[in-house]
Amino acid sequence: MGAIGEAVADQPCVRGEWTYSMLPAQPVTVPCGSFQQTLGIRKKGPKGTYDMWFAKGVGLVKRVCVESGVTETLVSYKIAGQ
Repeated sequence: MGAIGEAVADQPCVRGEWTYSMLPAQPVTVPCGSFQQTLGIRKKGPKGTYDMWFAKGVGLVKRVCVESGVTETLVSYKIAGQ
């Protein structure tokens, strides 16, 4: 098991009750824009399974609860100093 920060695509990382694993890279479009390169992470544990996508320089742009289908998306953001 790798530690958080060790990006090993086929090897999950366990932290407490949560298991983290990589998702295939994919473009993500949300109300505030399109992000061609995102980091996909699956977070699985006793409170559910969540698929999350992060964009460089922005952070979390989309999160989906696998069990319920509830999708949260980033609607706006502002980069400090711009």
